[in-house]
Amino acid sequence: MAEARSMISRRLLAILACSAVLSLAPSIAGADAEHEGTFWTGYMSSWWLDPSWALWFDTHYNLDTFFLLRGGVTHAFEAGPTVTAGYAWLLLNPEFEREEHRPWAQVFVPIPLNDDWSLSGRFRMDFRFLDSVENGEVTDGTDFAFRTRFQTTLTRRFAPIRWGKPFAQISHELLLNAASDPHRDVVDQNRVSLLFGLETKWVTIRTGYMNRYLPSARGGNGLDEHSFIVWFTQRINLREKKQRLKQNQKQKIDYDDYPEYGGP
Repeated sequence: MAEARSMISRRLLAILACSAVLSLAPSIAGADAEHEGTFWTGYMSSWWLDPSWALWFDTHYNLDTFFLLRGGVTHAFEAGPTVTAGYAWLLLNPEFEREEHRPWAQVFVPIPLNDDWSLSGRFRMDFRFLDSVENGEVTDGTDFAFRTRFQTTLTRRFAPIRWGKPFAQISHELLLNAASDPHRDVVDQNRVSLLFGLETKWVTIRTGYMNRYLPSARGGNGLDEHSFIVWFTQRINLREKKQRLKQNQKQKIDYDDYPEYGGP
């Protein structure tokens, strides 16, 4: 098991290093892209029924871009990885007049490296049913798009302080449309973020910067979005009010240390 974890962690570190370099490509290729600043806030929660099963709920608001409500069911394996599947409802575009219905599923793999460092990988699939758009106007039709998402996150934890346990995260996520879709670029989005967080007894708070590049936005010119992030994450134990799930002998991972496992 230790050798497998070491192999996976090395691969994820290599992916993170390569993606950090590749993330510069959109900035070069999108020299004509519009630059826009925005504010993105979100609330993410997992409601644990027992050490293996949880209900997931999150909501996000990105100023002038989207509003999201999402739910799901999570199964956690004893070794640490989780599988989640669910449904999301979104309002899109600056006026929030475009609706999206999105069944989704993901696999999340947490990899503790030592007491201070951890790595994680997340693979997600989005099955997107969106209102059709013609000449910039929403119509009565429905478009379908299949999208895959690959996220790698490296976390550094620091010594506890009076208010909780501080940490920093660097993350990269690449969102890809199905190559067979003639109406969309293969690269849907490229996201790079640097966040600083504090894990308290009741909630984990993360804030920082995300660069989100959308090559197909703004009539094909592309959008280079600079986001100020404020995210809140809660992990609620419905069975054991006074005892952390980590203390259960079947639980080998403390998911409080991985607020990115749900994520936006």
